[in-house]
Amino acid sequence: MYTASTYTAINAPVTSAKSVGLLTLISAMIATRKQRAALATLDDAQLQDLGLSYAEAQAEAARPFWDLPAV
Repeated sequence: MYTASTYTAINAPVTSAKSVGLLTLISAMIATRKQRAALATLDDAQLQDLGLSYAEAQAEAARPFWDLPAV
């Protein structure tokens, strides 16, 4: 069982380029690209489980890798 003290986010969103190092920023961009590519491959049932429509998933997947999610 995970508690707040034992859980660590692997792909935490990046707030801005100024608050992190260059390698951290590049790592976040690569992770974001992989996640968006995976999102584009999900079928309707999987998207429904996530609460997303096909159009929403495609719009997110089409965003450029440097457009990182906000906190």
